Amino acid sequence: MGKQSQSLLTAEEVIKLNNDFKKHRLSIPCPTGTCKATSMAPNGFAPHQQPKQPRFKCRTCSKGNVTATTMQKMITRITSGGQQQQSPPEDLEMEQETTEHDPFSPQFSDNTLNYIINELNSQKEQIQRHESVFEELRQTKEKLEEANRRINELEQIEQKLRQQLEEKEQQREQHNTNFPPLQPTLQVENKQNSLASNWAHHIRSKHPKPSPETQKKRLEAAARVFQRPTETHGFQYVYLPSRARIPVGKMRGTLRRFGIDNSRILDIQYPARQTIGLLIHNDYAPILFEQLAEHNIHPVTFDPSDPKNIHDQKYENEPLLKRQEIAHELQCTRAKRAITFIRPPIKFAVARDFHTKGWISVDDLKAILATKWVHRDEPEELAKNFHSDNEIDDFMETEHQTNDKGKNKRTYSERGTSPTI
Repeated sequence: MGKQSQSLLTAEEVIKLNNDFKKHRLSIPCPTGTCKATSMAPNGFAPHQQPKQPRFKCRTCSKGNVTATTMQKMITRITSGGQQQQSPPEDLEMEQETTEHDPFSPQFSDNTLNYIINELNSQKEQIQRHESVFEELRQTKEKLEEANRRINELEQIEQKLRQQLEEKEQQREQHNTNFPPLQPTLQVENKQNSLASNWAHHIRSKHPKPSPETQKKRLEAAARVFQRPTETHGFQYVYLPSRARIPVGKMRGTLRRFGIDNSRILDIQYPARQTIGLLIHNDYAPILFEQLAEHNIHPVTFDPSDPKNIHDQKYENEPLLKRQEIAHELQCTRAKRAITFIRPPIKFAVARDFHTKGWISVDDLKAILATKWVHRDEPEELAKNFHSDNEIDDFMETEHQTNDKGKNKRTYSERGTSPTI
């Protein structure tokens, strides 16, 4: 019964005890004597002992809680006796019971109680710190929710103010459109010209100042008006390969990237598949060919009056002569449409050139030369402003144009003007 008199095993003895216990654990009987089992199992370590002292219990009834010193004695008796011990002595059982279950045993000393009290106080302080942190978190959460509510209120106010500002700006723009603001009059004291006003101020041009390159092109175009026509005077279509039918606006943008002057390109059309035609003056052709050659672009041979360029299936069974007439009619239609998009006075020169090529008739030429300068979207004004005249000499200008019969060569001149290009 004297637990106080028991000594602790050393670390080497503990290791030896564990090895011996593994060999003889099935031969050790239950220390309580309540069951007849002969199998023991480890039961942890005794608290507050160094080195750690293992404890053991019965595997069947889970009782006993035998100390390391007692188990060493039981194993020694088994190994020395040579047979299994049937019932342990009473002192072993009483030692185990008093050691584990008696709260007033020397095991529960003042140091142990002080340790337990210190642990409880430490746990209490930790719990108090956790409660303090939890309270801070709760307050922070409330502040965050309040801040979110305030942010939502401010966003709604900002949205309303933006809407009001947009409405005010729209009203101001509408008001300025209907009633432009007036500049206040100049008030000059002690001067005779005190009635000066800002009402007569210079109106700024809405168009930006042209670039030097544009000004140079305009001067060159103006200078050509005072120059005599060259021997190669006339117009021609330059035909180039085209992968697709690109809109005219995009095509002019592409030509501008190549450094080509779009003002010299009078018309752009697609007379056949994968073919594009550019109407230019004969004198501009060498310059255009040089600029296109820099980008490995070369003209192709194309005859707009060739019947093979008719791709409409309804004409494929027509005779060759009929197909030639259809191809010529299509070219005449394209020529008339191109003239409506060319501005005066260039359109008059182009019309005369198309007449010499047989693309427009004498009546069409008369109608074009008799027109005023109208917008291209109003072609009906061409016929409205034309007045028939029996004296065809009034429309004659050059000796290279003929009438319908082709007998007499006459010169054309427009009434009151001579738009020579």
